[in-house]
Amino acid sequence: MELTTENGEQINHPTIKEVRRCLSSLNDSDNQYLILAQDEMNYIQILGSCHSGWVVEYQEGSLESHKTSSDAQLNTATVLRILSAYLDGDSAWKTSVQWADEQKETGQPSSDTASFSNAFSLSREDRPILAFLSLFLIVGSVMVAISYHLKAETEAFISNTTAVSAEVEKLVKGGDNAVAPVYLFESPDGQRYRYQYPIYSYPPVHKQGNLATLQVDFNAPNFPDRESIRHIGTSDTISGFLQKFGVLFILMSILCWHLVSIGGVLAIENRGGLSLLFAQPETKMVARLQRWFFGAVFIGAVITGYLFIGGVLGAIMGVILSLYLFALMRILLN
Repeated sequence: MELTTENGEQINHPTIKEVRRCLSSLNDSDNQYLILAQDEMNYIQILGSCHSGWVVEYQEGSLESHKTSSDAQLNTATVLRILSAYLDGDSAWKTSVQWADEQKETGQPSSDTASFSNAFSLSREDRPILAFLSLFLIVGSVMVAISYHLKAETEAFISNTTAVSAEVEKLVKGGDNAVAPVYLFESPDGQRYRYQYPIYSYPPVHKQGNLATLQVDFNAPNFPDRESIRHIGTSDTISGFLQKFGVLFILMSILCWHLVSIGGVLAIENRGGLSLLFAQPETKMVARLQRWFFGAVFIGAVITGYLFIGGVLGAIMGVILSLYLFALMRILLN
């Protein structure tokens, strides 16, 4: 197998990474095509660029077998899948797009059914990535569902219990430096009870002498056992934690899945990971504007996430969103 490009590059027995690199170097001016050939009569040819879209042609044994993709604006992900399969000797690439004889006019989009099929056709190298992202999506959805279940259970408990004021009488030591507060509260008939917070932490949830509100079911058969008393902050903290992490997982899976679907992750890999985000444009002025734009989006997204989503997790979501937007911009402008 030999790879050649219009600008004269030749590679014998190319790897998929070399194919990706050469594909990403094609443009609409001085390097417009790439050929992956078994011999003179058996080859596949790619024409176009990431910006304008791609046309794929292939030939098997004779000029009469020459075919051209019906769609003259194939996306990068589809073309990479075709090249990967062709390189591996897997004939499944022939069914990934619609084909026409070379004499027939190309440039008309393929049918909606074919486009839909192309969007969801997976190469062997895509499947592990998308399987991992699917797992993230499932885990995130489960975490969000659990958080809403805990929230509903907490609301039901509050509706059937009484809110009482309690004072932290002392702190009970657990492992290492972790402690748990012991609350002192009174029932409506004036009797005093103690309730130990079930979670040890450092720093503690409350310090000695602090006031807190407990929800108490005085009518429960097992009162004053721990099941009949709750510090609602515990449930709220766990529910909020699960909800925010669940949304974070869902956000990451959806955004990364979109980048994979348009060939973005593959394009990023071609340029050495996140170096795509900082690849040097042609002029220093454009480079400065690019860095200023990315800096503004990055800071704005982090601040927005911190203020409106909340805390460190919100800031992390802002970072992910800003990286995604900038990577998407670079891919679309490539």
